[in-house]
Amino acid sequence: MKNHFNAEKALKELREKYNIDFVGLFIKNGFTVYLFGGSLRDMVLGKDWKDADIRAWMPLPPKERDKKAEELLKTAGIEIKSKVIFNDTFTIYRFLPGRKQSKRCD
Repeated sequence: MKNHFNAEKALKELREKYNIDFVGLFIKNGFTVYLFGGSLRDMVLGKDWKDADIRAWMPLPPKERDKKAEELLKTAGIEIKSKVIFNDTFTIYRFLPGRKQSKRCD
């Protein structure tokens, strides 16, 4: 099958190339993580990206969940550019690429 998209291989390449390996740290700590927006499209197309958006969720009260997410981002060396809270449902974090700034978290 030509032009077959291998999601597992793509995820590995994206995590290594764009330093989003901190996702593993979130998963190990019970979070479900969604990376979305134009940055994901740019990564898949092999283009540079200026910032990215994630939604990190776990079944905790909102303030506790956000505190834990921000601690994990700090542990990973990820700089939060902005934070948008959608009621008590979820929070979206925008962060900078930080190709060399974050620590390996797997």
